[in-house]
Amino acid sequence: MTEDDFWTLVAASGTRPGDRQAREDWLGRRLLELPADAVAAFQARLEAAVDTAYTWPLWDAAARIEDGWCSDDGFVSFRLWLVARGRTVYEAAVADPDTLAGLSELRALAGRRIEDWGDEEWPEWERLDRIAREVWNRTTGRDGEDFDAFYDAVDAVDAADLGTGDAARARDPEGGEPSGRRGEPLPRLAALFPRSDGLD
Repeated sequence: MTEDDFWTLVAASGTRPGDRQAREDWLGRRLLELPADAVAAFQARLEAAVDTAYTWPLWDAAARIEDGWCSDDGFVSFRLWLVARGRTVYEAAVADPDTLAGLSELRALAGRRIEDWGDEEWPEWERLDRIAREVWNRTTGRDGEDFDAFYDAVDAVDAADLGTGDAARARDPEGGEPSGRRGEPLPRLAALFPRSDGLD
């Protein structure tokens, strides 16, 4: 699976009609059409993209959107959601997280209490990280709990095809410090999402 193939597939899944479950089902069906090594390659590319987005400025952006708090796990889910927005949005946000202020789905959350956001509205997509593993297990006839075999296949693809050899870091958000500097200004996001505690 080439990088272009990955981005085409993940962007299509993120923009399918229906709720997240419908999009997950669609992506699962597309991955089931692929051989097991391509499914592992999809996961390797997903983890590489999530890892590249492991930056302090993006974490600050996620915390700003989520009213001052974004846990380690929440930031992983946020980055998965970001990847699903497609390559153009993803690359712009990695370069300048304040560009997220232009997304209509985030603008729709602005001015609303975080407690009133629906499950489908949250800028997080945790299950995106599980779909390829579930498909790979079905494709290879493995037990659904056989995580090691799947991640061995993903790491083999990562080392051989992507040249990073570091997919495991995306599975462990505390495996190292995020890149970049904390506290970069995010004026557009700050205007959309003023902190409820008034500490802007």
